[in-house]
Amino acid sequence: MNLLGSNWDKPGVYFIINMVNYKFYIGSTKSFQKRNWSYRTDLVNGKCHNIILQRVYDKGSELMMVPVVLCDDYECVELNLIEILKPAYNLKVAVSGRYSYTHTDEARAKIGNANRGKVVTDQTRRLMSEVRSARGTSDIEREARRVSALKRWADPEQRAALIEAQKEGRAKAGPRKYPGRKLTDEHRAKLSEAAKRRWERVRASKRDSSEQIE
Repeated sequence: MNLLGSNWDKPGVYFIINMVNYKFYIGSTKSFQKRNWSYRTDLVNGKCHNIILQRVYDKGSELMMVPVVLCDDYECVELNLIEILKPAYNLKVAVSGRYSYTHTDEARAKIGNANRGKVVTDQTRRLMSEVRSARGTSDIEREARRVSALKRWADPEQRAALIEAQKEGRAKAGPRKYPGRKLTDEHRAKLSEAAKRRWERVRASKRDSSEQIE
């Protein structure tokens, strides 16, 4: 497996790309060079932790590691890119629809402690925004968000918290404003007359129905 780039000893996020079909894997590391040697050794010995990459390597495909983001908050960036790009070689958890590792509780605690209180840089935010804009939102993501929203709304505590958050947001935003064209008095009069005619038809229909019943 080759390593492309000159920033070998720096932390950040990398892609491992299959040079045959260009499918890829997303990972993060404190040192690209150390991670590259680790993958190379594990793949040769058949001990790679990612079974998909191991199978691809065993079939003879060339794999190349490419540093894509140099940053200190690499774990946060990695998770966001996995969620956005859904790489083919990251392990897929079908229940939640997320494309990521199934971390142990200990690993989750370490990741949480490492990212807690960490501020995402403006450069990282711009990168994630550009990736989202270029990719768009898939039907799978929309369905996952819809199901997640329904679950939150079904929970009384979460529903109350959502309602309270909406109230606070509206209070901060102030009175609503609806910019647009202003209706003339003539237009308003026409709309009023049309509404009156509709209500007259509804009332007449109700009277006819009641007379038929009697």
